[in-house]
Amino acid sequence: MSRIKVRFHLSKGVHFMHWQVRIGDAVSYYDPSQVRLTMTNARLVNHASTAKKIFEGENKSVCSWVACESLEVMPKDDAPLTLTYEKCRVFYNPKRQPNWTDINGNILDGTTHKTIVSIENRLYKQA
Repeated sequence: MSRIKVRFHLSKGVHFMHWQVRIGDAVSYYDPSQVRLTMTNARLVNHASTAKKIFEGENKSVCSWVACESLEVMPKDDAPLTLTYEKCRVFYNPKRQPNWTDINGNILDGTTHKTIVSIENRLYKQA
């Protein structure tokens, strides 16, 4: 079972719009303009009932994250780009669609990917 959880933090405060990483009880935050996250054996987790409520107009709450077996955090300028990204983009915004999706609109909830990489505030899966 994956013990690392990565999500985009949208609560107001100093870490607003940063990547939040939870490993057990430890929590770290990363500025997406400064780092690139590489998640290995990464599963797209979605709590569908909560996402559906948000989609129907309720306030946002935590309902999705990436669960991964390992995580590498690199300064953005030191992280090489090795994937063809735009075709591999992964989307999540429960106000628009209450599921993880790909560029074609396919639902990806619960799927596992060898690698998921962050570029700024976006996520891309290995093809």
